[in-house]
Amino acid sequence: MTTAEVESLPEEQRPAAPSLPDEIKPKGMPWEGSIPPGFDVITDKHNRLTLVATITVEVESDTGEKVPTVLHVPVTHNIFWFSQWAEASGSEDSAQVTMNLWADGYVMTYMMDQSLVASQSKLLEFLAGKAIHTTSHNRATKCMQDYAKANILRMGAIGKRPKVNDHLGLRILPDGTMVCAHGAHLIYPDGSVQAAQIGPTIGSVANQFPVPLPKSVDGTWEPSVFDDHILPRARQHVEFLRRHYGGEGMEKFQLAIMLGLASPFMPFVKGEFVAGTTLPRQSSLSVSLYSRQSARGKPTAVASALLAYGRPADLVNDAGRFGSTDNARYSRLSVHGTMPNIMDEMGGATAASVATAVSQVANGGAKERSGRGGELRSSAPWALINLMTTNTSQRDMISAIQSNSGAIQYRLLEINVEDMPTYNEDQRDEFTRDWAELNQDCIGALGAVIHREICALGVLGANKLVTECSAKAARAIEADQNARFQYWGLGAVFALQFVLTRLDLVPFDIVKIKDSFKACYDEGQKYVDDNVTSTDGLELMRQFLVDMAPNTLVTENETMINRHTTRFDEPLNSRVPDKILARHIRSTKRTYVSAEALRAWAVDKGFSDKDVTRACRAHGVIRLHTRPTFTSEGEKRATGLSAEYYNLTKGLRGNMNLRMRCVTIDTRRLYLALGAPEGDFDDTDEAAEAATA
Repeated sequence: MTTAEVESLPEEQRPAAPSLPDEIKPKGMPWEGSIPPGFDVITDKHNRLTLVATITVEVESDTGEKVPTVLHVPVTHNIFWFSQWAEASGSEDSAQVTMNLWADGYVMTYMMDQSLVASQSKLLEFLAGKAIHTTSHNRATKCMQDYAKANILRMGAIGKRPKVNDHLGLRILPDGTMVCAHGAHLIYPDGSVQAAQIGPTIGSVANQFPVPLPKSVDGTWEPSVFDDHILPRARQHVEFLRRHYGGEGMEKFQLAIMLGLASPFMPFVKGEFVAGTTLPRQSSLSVSLYSRQSARGKPTAVASALLAYGRPADLVNDAGRFGSTDNARYSRLSVHGTMPNIMDEMGGATAASVATAVSQVANGGAKERSGRGGELRSSAPWALINLMTTNTSQRDMISAIQSNSGAIQYRLLEINVEDMPTYNEDQRDEFTRDWAELNQDCIGALGAVIHREICALGVLGANKLVTECSAKAARAIEADQNARFQYWGLGAVFALQFVLTRLDLVPFDIVKIKDSFKACYDEGQKYVDDNVTSTDGLELMRQFLVDMAPNTLVTENETMINRHTTRFDEPLNSRVPDKILARHIRSTKRTYVSAEALRAWAVDKGFSDKDVTRACRAHGVIRLHTRPTFTSEGEKRATGLSAEYYNLTKGLRGNMNLRMRCVTIDTRRLYLALGAPEGDFDDTDEAAEAATA
């Protein structure tokens, strides 16, 4: 290139001096230290920030010599750089990088797939979508691609971050270290914090769980950030809880708040969270705050708990908004991981949807689905506390559609807050002022402190603490294994209390919390006893016989009729049933009942008739008849048990020869096995006789 050729170039393409004057290099900007060698950021003569590439060309002098000359190629006036780098977390994932864009005084952050740098056109298309454009220089396009590659490679060496692409909350790294993805930040056992690389699956939700941190150029914070910045805000949150929820009569709200705060302890209730990112299933509990009247403070109470982890206004998952479908609810749970979740105003959901939600929350994972290639896919599991608010009893809604809902009922703790005190006008004003201040400064602080303490315990320490607390909780409320989901919740609260005590951050009296929990538990137990069909085989048989009473013929004896018979059996029912499915003999306390009717009843109640007959056989209550079974060759294989054909109208004057396969129930043994006094048998017979009156 001759001097004449250089002079013919547009001004912006002409070679510049070998180095840039200091006065045109902006100082103290956020990209300092992030621009790779061979590139720089300057202020041009039009006072525009410009990313330039430094290249060397040979210029022919007047004497014909080839002279190396430094050329500064203006690449873009939109300054961007990369600050975080992460590998792909699976076969269906891609490596990503965090791109930062300088926008007139502040930094905008975007996620970018690293594969884009392999294609010049795709890279430029992505950048253009973020308002980043090349200059008109003929080398600008190539330099833009070179800059992106060089910047990514540089960040891969110095700015690698763990990638969070499955769920938020607690996770165990390959080396056994437990960390917490509190939103877009990773909290380590020593209290250090690092900006995480967040995958697109959870990106939008992660931003709803902030941590109050000072500004950081490189996205890292030393452990001292807790004592200097986070812990004071956590104390402010605790003081708020003491001031507004610590008074007499607020124990139920205290319980709900503590359960919400205890959510991160749920993965450890069974001692099964030992490795990796996959959380143990069936380690979650739904807690429902219920009152028939509105304006009882339910959403505000749970929001006061959730504020410890994130922005309550963004996280409410209600039936009318985000949670409009079951799939949306479960997707949200999957993303939350160990973070608490709220389903607000569930009274508007259908009974079936409520029952499914409670059951699915406890299961800890959504159903598997088929992928595009036919392979089975399942969302990430969760282990958390799910808070629900409603004006309709969730227990009633569940039992209304499922009479044997005991298993689901034990996965729900319902807290009736109908009688909770209300604030006067001055108290409401004070609450509003304090709440605004809390939302301004303290979102995520208390939760971050709780997470740091759990991570410091380590995997073994956390499992040991929470399992011991869960056993203590079971003893405290005198609960059996059926109520394990409920006492696990109280165990998580006990573990939370232990952690907060060490930091002098306890908001409420744990004894009152325990008493309030037991009162709710006892109320739930009574509800199950009074309204839910038992799963005990003997009790089920008793209930079956009661339900069969309108179709039961009652006689004193059962007479074999022959040609010498002069006396027939007489029905003792006030009215003979229109449809006879069973016969009860008073003298022998024996009931013959249709095996098909038993099977149909069991199916309707959600059981197998085998569950009933197995328990009855063990107590000698039911009599089945032996039958041989044979191989395909006709050889006798074994002796089985089955119902036997019986004529339900045998011995009656109007014998209809009503033969059907029946099982024989010894009602005397049945009621003895159930603990009924001997004198109750006559009453039982009388009830059967009157059932068809």
